[in-house]
Amino acid sequence: MKPFLLTFDVEEFDYLHHYHDKPLNADLYGVSHEGTKLLIDLLARHGIRATFFVTAKFALQYPSFIKAISKKHEIALHGYSHDHHYESMAKDMVLKYLQEGKKILEKITQKKVTGFRAPRMGMTDYFILKKVGLHYDSSLHPTYIPGYYNHFTEPRNCFTTEDVIVVPVSVTPLLRLPIAWLWFRNLPLLYSKFCISWSYHGTGFINTYFHPWEFVSLQKYRLPWYFKRNTGDKVLKKLDKLIHWGKKKDYTFMSMGDFLQSR
Repeated sequence: MKPFLLTFDVEEFDYLHHYHDKPLNADLYGVSHEGTKLLIDLLARHGIRATFFVTAKFALQYPSFIKAISKKHEIALHGYSHDHHYESMAKDMVLKYLQEGKKILEKITQKKVTGFRAPRMGMTDYFILKKVGLHYDSSLHPTYIPGYYNHFTEPRNCFTTEDVIVVPVSVTPLLRLPIAWLWFRNLPLLYSKFCISWSYHGTGFINTYFHPWEFVSLQKYRLPWYFKRNTGDKVLKKLDKLIHWGKKKDYTFMSMGDFLQSR
């Protein structure tokens, strides 16, 4: 078995706050809602299971939608609000927000929430995650991207700290080339296939992530070109091709929780 963890960060599209004065809820939430529906359909066509990291604020906007997703896929916590920066927030406030966010998701799904990914992959205190009752974290992107990530020397393999299992996002050995969202959309599919094949060696799994808002055309918004390029149907078709390729290469698509239980 070659585990391939497809994960999606279901969140408010709060990047609009940086470029629009007063974005409407139809944009802040509706874009991600529409993109998530498209992804659910794609996963159903392939008969595969994935992990959706959901913010509590998004779940409160669409509770019945999130509950429906939880019947076939794993729901994990993406924080209370996507505009939170837990790495710079007081620890008591982090604890409060994560406890409340987990409680909201569990009330909606009627299932235990065990996983976490911080908004924008910001790191947080693993002791707090343990105290909240979260068993794994996938906030580590072990690469260096100016303005985004500065974890070039961090492990690519899973490890445990404070009884929390850390599942890093996949990057290649040596050069630490990223695979996920921005790079998947803006670089040729051949790049992703090469990086996935290379990244699998030495770790024995692939963990990559996308945002549902990427699967809706963003051309009408005032955003940087690299945010809007190849969004919508283009990236949806590209992901479809990647899944077809992955199956031919004997990768098994599964949720992160299922992967950790199988180890």
